[in-house]
Amino acid sequence: EPLKASPTFGRRRHRAAAATLALAAIVFGAPDLAHARPTITARVQPNQIPLGQDARLEVTVSGATNAPTPRPAPVPGLDIQNMGQTMSMQFVNGSMTTEVTNTFLVRPTEVGQFEIPPIAIDVGGETLKTRALTLHVVDAARVPRVKRTRPRSAQNVDRGGDPAADGEPPIALLEVSGLPARELFVGEALPIEIHLYVREGTRVTEASPPTLVGSGFTLQRPSDREPMQQRVRLSDGVYTKLTFPAALSPITSGDVPLEASLDITARIPQKVPRQRRRFDDPFFDSFFDSFAYRAVEQKVPVASEPVVVSVSPLPEDGRPESFTGGVGRFSLEATAEPTTVAVGDPITLRVSVYGEGNFDRLQLPPVRDDEEWKAYDPTADFRAEDALGLSGRKSFEQALLPLNSETTELPARRLSYFDPEQKKYVTIATAAIPIVVRDAPAGHRPRGVGRAAPAGVDAYELAPNVIELGAIRGSLSPYATRAWFLALPLLPIAAAAGAITWGRHRRRLALDPRHARNKRLQGDLRTLAAKMDDAVRAGDARSFFSSARRALQERVAALDDSARAESLTRTDIDRRLARHPELQTRVRAVFDAADALAYGGGQAPEELGRRRDDVLDLLRAIEKALGA
Repeated sequence: EPLKASPTFGRRRHRAAAATLALAAIVFGAPDLAHARPTITARVQPNQIPLGQDARLEVTVSGATNAPTPRPAPVPGLDIQNMGQTMSMQFVNGSMTTEVTNTFLVRPTEVGQFEIPPIAIDVGGETLKTRALTLHVVDAARVPRVKRTRPRSAQNVDRGGDPAADGEPPIALLEVSGLPARELFVGEALPIEIHLYVREGTRVTEASPPTLVGSGFTLQRPSDREPMQQRVRLSDGVYTKLTFPAALSPITSGDVPLEASLDITARIPQKVPRQRRRFDDPFFDSFFDSFAYRAVEQKVPVASEPVVVSVSPLPEDGRPESFTGGVGRFSLEATAEPTTVAVGDPITLRVSVYGEGNFDRLQLPPVRDDEEWKAYDPTADFRAEDALGLSGRKSFEQALLPLNSETTELPARRLSYFDPEQKKYVTIATAAIPIVVRDAPAGHRPRGVGRAAPAGVDAYELAPNVIELGAIRGSLSPYATRAWFLALPLLPIAAAAGAITWGRHRRRLALDPRHARNKRLQGDLRTLAAKMDDAVRAGDARSFFSSARRALQERVAALDDSARAESLTRTDIDRRLARHPELQTRVRAVFDAADALAYGGGQAPEELGRRRDDVLDLLRAIEKALGA
């Protein structure tokens, strides 16, 4: 097993090593990190990509283990998604250094030059900021083709002039398998396998993940999956075979060379030159030369033979208007609930797409506002069924409000994609869903219709100031006999003790991740409250609804460290407040009122102001009841 000790392929061993280091720090005393000033750096790789390819933004924080998660500012034309973080620790001469790297996936939606603004975080009361980064996105059709390169051989290593090495089989081979026997199409995603063969007897201590040479293809590998190993026999000997599953996607058309490469670190036997001859007899010289070898670790590049792949662009003829870039084979189904409602009550439409292909480019055109429907913004969720994310289910959910009782069905939803096997566009559709919409009964206010503000409500009145002067008495006793004068010498001592206590308290808080999370939460809630104030002044009900909903998501997400605020739905919030029915009722009331304000027409600023007070009071109630 040549790669048994490889740190690249042993992520679980990485975690075990990190746990061992942490335990050693606890047992033997953690190093003092107070003197290490934290730093933050950021980089985007690569900094120039064709449209359709992804880049990675890495933000690394050194010298602080409790740093908050960086949040890049939104950039028009770029979709930035958090992919998680990794942490590394290193002990050097008794001192420990830490690095926390947050990785973000950067996916461009248009061509151009984009500037990612500086990213700032607050660590222990100090603001750290990165430099601005630039990403160039070019047209995929104008990307130069990869030149065919000469394959590198893993046998071309320095063996110290060993003549016996000539004619030996290579220590490692690399090949790409699983390519279909047909032309590929730009944007298509298909599974392949990259095989690394290591000759028996070769000790490999490290290997890098496989990458592609050139920019004609993108390669995606599962981050949490180790390669499968097996012992195989080839024509020139026995090898250990390692299989890397990956997803391949072409990004440029034409005859494009496909070549994979990686680097291994292996122990290579090398001949040690003799310092001087001890004997003049050739027999003795040859005898001692046979022992003049040593194994030296050496980095060896390994590359596969280039394979020319024919890649065609997606045809323009017959391309449906609803086509969004999905390539593969998919099926469609839709459900709705409830199907019997009153005018203005919401209906939830769920559309699920099953199949195989590039789900990341697959979008379903939502229902738009018209005379029959008032439509909310849809949401999407993807659940993969394989490690590469090429098969699974993508669900779209949209809330719709019927505007009149003559509506009898939810319209059919259509999805267009390109089938690379049939080499043509395919449009599939769901069946229309029959519904029953009744007129709202007298005195009933549908949840999607706003309610007028009650008249005659006075503003809060302030009680008049009441000023009473007490009795004025003088004293002729000297200051030296008064208690406050005698206590004056103790004030500097008390101030110094208070400063020391406060400093220790601040250091403890700086190392407390819960305090950092609560501090970040309070900052987010203050920002959302300011946005609600702006919406109240502008009379913008939609902006008010968005900020109020996000504030509730942030507050409830603080109950669970693993929950992401932006992914919490109304049902998720309801479930997390199951033990507090009063809070559940108030949250539902706020959501219903927010729906009414957002979709019931223009609203007066004072109506929004009262709703703002309700939201802030509910946030305080959740904090008090749950300690969030």
